[in-house]
Amino acid sequence: MKITILSVGKKPRGAELELIDEYAKRIQKPWILEWKFVPHQPGDVQKAKQDESSKLLEYISDNEFVVLLDERGKSVNNMQLAEMLSPESTNQDVVLVIGGAYGVDERVQARADKVLSLSGLVFPHKIVRIVLAEQLYRSQAILQGHPYHHQ
Repeated sequence: MKITILSVGKKPRGAELELIDEYAKRIQKPWILEWKFVPHQPGDVQKAKQDESSKLLEYISDNEFVVLLDERGKSVNNMQLAEMLSPESTNQDVVLVIGGAYGVDERVQARADKVLSLSGLVFPHKIVRIVLAEQLYRSQAILQGHPYHHQ
C-alpha cells in the first residue's frame, strides 16, 4: 500500500529531515511512504488557501483514501489509527494531507474520507511532519505485533 503525505510548505531540512527519515526508514513493505510538498502561497489568506488547495487536489486521484489532518478533526488513539491504515480496513492507497497555515478550502475537506486531529493543539508544520512519520511507523508496528508500541 502506498502512503503519500501531501504537505504545504518547504521541504524539510536539517534536524527535521533527519527525524522524518529515521522513522521513514523503519517503515517496511508492503507500505511504501512518499512525501510531496506544495509551496506555501503568499498573499491574501483566502487566495492562498484556495491556491494551495488546488495544488493539493492535483496530487489526489479518485481511487485513493484521503485523510485530512486538521485540529478540528476527530481525535483517534494509536490503535484506531493503525486499524484505519490496516489492509483489512482499506484496500486503497492512502493520502494524508497537511494543509497550509490557513488550512484548506471546502474542496479538500469535501474530498477527505476522514478528517483527523493529531492533537487539539496547533503545531508548526515541522512538528506535525515528524509526529506523523512516527505515528505511521507506530501504526505499522502495532499491526505487525512489534513491541515498539506498549499497551
